[in-house]
Amino acid sequence: MRDTNMSVTRRIVERNWENRNVCLEKGDLLLLLEEPTKPLVTARTRHGRNIKIPLSILTRDNVNFQCQLCTSGPFPDYATYTAHLIEAHFRDQLMTGLDYSSGKSGMPRCPFPVCNGTAWASLEA
Repeated sequence: MRDTNMSVTRRIVERNWENRNVCLEKGDLLLLLEEPTKPLVTARTRHGRNIKIPLSILTRDNVNFQCQLCTSGPFPDYATYTAHLIEAHFRDQLMTGLDYSSGKSGMPRCPFPVCNGTAWASLEA
């Protein structure tokens, strides 16, 4: 199981590598799903597949995340990158799709049918 405190980072494949399950080419980007402390690390491919690969085929330096929607960044890990996307670009759009007719100091109602009448206590989270 992955440590939730670990930051997901990206590395570049330095040389072609293949085994019977996967073929990686030089220049491919992978997300490291664990701290790079062992000879084999778990990584995620661009297709969302989790694989075990030798750390020796990856660059030593992390590749920063860049926002495709603005010039903010670079972001060192996936958590700060997604937090930026939500706060800077998506939050307002997400909030406009909610029902604010609850009358409770402008708080939206839950959009799910099971708890549709329940007003949110807070907009944080």
